[in-house]
Amino acid sequence: KIHLLWGENDKIFDMQVARNLKEQVGQNATMESIEKAGHLVNLERPFVYNRQLKTILASLVHANGQHN
Repeated sequence: KIHLLWGENDKIFDMQVARNLKEQVGQNATMESIEKAGHLVNLERPFVYNRQLKTILASLVHANGQHN
């Protein structure tokens, strides 16, 4: 499983690159974008990034059948 977390204003790898990557990976990929963030999403929007990351990590735990 591959989770893509992308800044919508990324000037290095724009959203089209993200969409192409997701398409190439296929159904094993999910993609989320973060508004008002560029290439350094974790530094530019740390709270939004961390919230998304927690959601991704929780989905991995649940997919493996582990519960808290």
